[in-house]
Amino acid sequence: MEETKLGGIKFPKKSRPLSPPKNSPDKDIWMTPRDLARKIVCHFQPSGYIIEPCKGTGAFYDHLTAYSYEHVDWCELSEGRDFLNWNFRDKNYSWLITNPPFSKYADFLEKSLSIASNIVFYGTVCHILSLKKRLRLIKEAGFFIREILYTDTPKGWNTGGFACGAIYLNKQPGLCKISHL
Repeated sequence: MEETKLGGIKFPKKSRPLSPPKNSPDKDIWMTPRDLARKIVCHFQPSGYIIEPCKGTGAFYDHLTAYSYEHVDWCELSEGRDFLNWNFRDKNYSWLITNPPFSKYADFLEKSLSIASNIVFYGTVCHILSLKKRLRLIKEAGFFIREILYTDTPKGWNTGGFACGAIYLNKQPGLCKISHL
């Protein structure tokens, strides 16, 4: 029987699952292209006190600071600022914009819902839209999905065929806008 590799795991061709059984941390760090980050920042036009919890190479952070927003904080595990263990001392951010690591997506979402009023997560949209637990977490925190901004898949991203986009959450009830960047 032929084999196929998915997420570094070999499966017999007939039993191939739709996705790998677990996202490993070494495979889930996909940097957002700078131009795409600029377009997302321009689209949402965040203001006030902002945080980028997964700064990486600075794609979102650099564009947020370049537009002279009031104040932009950042975290980045590789630089000793772990968002999940950072003490925010009751800070309340107006906006949080990031591309979180897939293996810690749920943890990042939960913490984000507790510190920001407007949240934009970029990545595969299935990481929010197809999981009941995450949708329930959003609802229980009093948030609503306000926009799904689909994008073309960035070059080099192997998403397994899942659509990429920015999911915008806030506490204002109303319609959800669906568009393409």
